[in-house]
Amino acid sequence: MVETNQYGFKIDTAKPIKGICCILYCKNKPANGKKYCHKHRKQIEAIRNPIQYSYSNLKQNAKRRGKIFTITIDEFESFVNESGYLEKKGRNKGKFHIDRINPNRGYEIDNIRILECSENVRRRFVPYFQDQVPDDFNPEDLPEVEYFSPEIENNSEDDFPF
Repeated sequence: MVETNQYGFKIDTAKPIKGICCILYCKNKPANGKKYCHKHRKQIEAIRNPIQYSYSNLKQNAKRRGKIFTITIDEFESFVNESGYLEKKGRNKGKFHIDRINPNRGYEIDNIRILECSENVRRRFVPYFQDQVPDDFNPEDLPEVEYFSPEIENNSEDDFPF
């Protein structure tokens, strides 16, 4: 028998298998004494408390990347509530990212802001090219480019050395 739990996951209650996550079709092992595997426990945590989940992810990613993280959960909660970050966070176009204003500093409450995904990606690559572009650069002054398109029907097997 299949039931849906309070988080929207389908659970097979007919014959639960010991040592397997109780979510339908999941074959992962749960932690000791737990019903759910790591993947489904994280998903349930994201549903139960999205602010805590986002805070934990940001903190873990900062630690993994070797960045200083001094934001408290209370500071993060007020920052998220003021900015509306949780409603539009994600990796797609138009979604929000948390960005460090000064990349040389860590994650501090006065050094973070909300950016759209496309702006954050563009910001990552601009510093590499800024020193190569002259101040008086105008893209309209570039010459017209003609594209080469080979004509395949005029080629024979003798034309290719390989």
